[in-house]
Amino acid sequence: MEDNKTTARKPIAQFVIIMVTALIIGYLVMVLLNTSKTDYTGGLIPSSQAAGLQRELKDVQTAKAALNEQYLDLEQKLAEIEQSTANNDALVKTLTEEVNKFRIISGYTEVKGPGVIIT
Repeated sequence: MEDNKTTARKPIAQFVIIMVTALIIGYLVMVLLNTSKTDYTGGLIPSSQAAGLQRELKDVQTAKAALNEQYLDLEQKLAEIEQSTANNDALVKTLTEEVNKFRIISGYTEVKGPGVIIT
């Protein structure tokens, strides 16, 4: 009879060992899945790093927009300066020609040519 009791206890002991092992493996798998689910978004980068990168991207885009606006303003100022310089150059040229003409008429500038014959 003792032999029967020993053989009856073996399957129960094996069942308990298998159940404990299965519970431990199940617990480890659960911990692994929960850890990977909370730390990563899509499995590429940690979610905390993604939030920081997203914030940095927004800051860089804002800075880029401000610099682009400043660039356009400076381009407009440069065009205005070039236009006024062109106008000033034409004005200076005209005034210089008039001053030279009046110098010739008033006799401050020597001229060459046949001259004037009075009869």
